[in-house]
This record gives sequence, C-alpha cells and structure tokens, in this order.
Amino acid sequence: FVFCARCGAPMSNLHHAQHLKTGTICYYDFFICSTYRKSEHLEERQCVQNAFSAKALRPLLKETIQTVSRYALTNQEEFLARLQREMLAEQPEQTKQLKKGIAAKNKRVAELDRLLKKLYENYALEKIPEERFDALSAEYESEQTQLEKAVLEEQRQLDEIQSGEDKIERFMALVERYRDCTEYSDEVLRQFVEKIIVHETVKDEDGERSREIEVYLNFIGKFDVPVQPVELSPEEQKRQEALKKRRIHQRNKRAQAHQERMNAQLKSESPI
Repeated sequence: FVFCARCGAPMSNLHHAQHLKTGTICYYDFFICSTYRKSEHLEERQCVQNAFSAKALRPLLKETIQTVSRYALTNQEEFLARLQREMLAEQPEQTKQLKKGIAAKNKRVAELDRLLKKLYENYALEKIPEERFDALSAEYESEQTQLEKAVLEEQRQLDEIQSGEDKIERFMALVERYRDCTEYSDEVLRQFVEKIIVHETVKDEDGERSREIEVYLNFIGKFDVPVQPVELSPEEQKRQEALKKRRIHQRNKRAQAHQERMNAQLKSESPI
C-alpha cells in the first residue's frame, strides 16, 4: 500500500535489530524506497532513499480515517455533494478516452476477424503455403486475444467511473460500520486504505524538516477535510514564537557539537 512519490515504486518495509555495546538491542522498523534498495549495486542510485519510520504510519492512518469519517457523519449532505462534484469533474475526459480506446480496439478486432476469414479462404484455395498460413494466423489470433483482454479491462474501468454513486454508498457503509472504532487492526486498515504515497523530507527556511504523506481511501480517493482557521491568543502566539526559537537554538547546538566531534576525530586521525 505504500509507494515512493518520486519513482512510484512500492516501498520496502524493513525490520532491523542493532546490538549496542551496553548489551541493549534496539529494534528499527521503517519503510524505504525499493528502487533505491535494488540499485545499490549500480554506480548511481536510481532513486532517493526516502526512508521513514513505520511507527509513524499507523497513527497517521488512524487520524486520517477518523477525521474523514467524523466529517462524513456530521456534514453528510456537504460531504456527499462535494464527492459527487469531484467525481463528475474527473469523469468526462476519462470516459471519453476510455470509450474512444474501446471503440478503436473493437474495430481492430473486427478487422482481424475479416483478415482471418480471408486467410482461411486463401489457404483452402492453396493460394498461400501452409507455413505462411500458420505464421499469419498465429499473429492475428495473438493480437486479437490481447485486444479483447484490453477491452475487458477498459470496460471495467469505465463501469467503475460510472458507478460513482455506488462507491459513495459503500464508503458511507464502511464509516457507519466502524463509527465507534477506536483501534484499527490491519484488517480494518485494509478496508479503508487504497494506497499511501510518501514524499521526500524537505526543510523550510528555519531548517525545520517535514514530509508530505498522501493517504488515498478506498472508494473516495484522497479527501481533504476543510480546516477551520484557529485564532491564537497573544499569549499563545508568544509561546509558539518562544518554542520556535528554542528549537532553532537546540538544533544549532547539536550541529555545533557534531562539528566539534568531527574536528576532534580528524585531529586524532591526522599523522603526528
């Protein structure tokens, strides 16, 4: 369910135990881009590491499901109207392309039927040798089989797009079923979550690190609940500013300590 935003590949979930000198064992559970891992033997990595702790994922999924479910239950009319607008906005172009693709493939299938019929007639009349007949008939039938499979898949996608109302009802049924749920097992998460897209860590102008993680829910995709702006009191604003300054100061101290350790290490390794 977890994918790297940069390359689109699934992320690997790794479990690692580290034995410390004190005898303590530290356990690590994290996700990392599978493209990055698989290209470790190459001269240049095919993607970025993009690793993050798996411990942070379950609380994020729980919060997302609860937030969307609460909004859907308390603002049902607004929620349904918004979903319908978003689904309808996506449908016209997708529907047009799928219908166009299905029509073109069906036309080619009909052409192949005519070509096969003509081929059989020419073979029966001994106008072409058997080897040529075998090669052409196998080629036509293989192409026809591939086209028929593609038509079935595109028709499935078309039916899915046109069943928006059913998808909304199924999501609401899921929300109702787990409306009193406080802990989400893996089974429940699989019912709610379609996929998770993990972006790389970025730094803001103050050096604060953050990353975007997109959660797509089954039946409705990515849904952003409207956030009401929060008015902070003057005291709260001062407190937030003080916390920000403290974080910057602590980060600078850590960077300075790290640099001092590196300098000391280089000094000890230098020849006398």
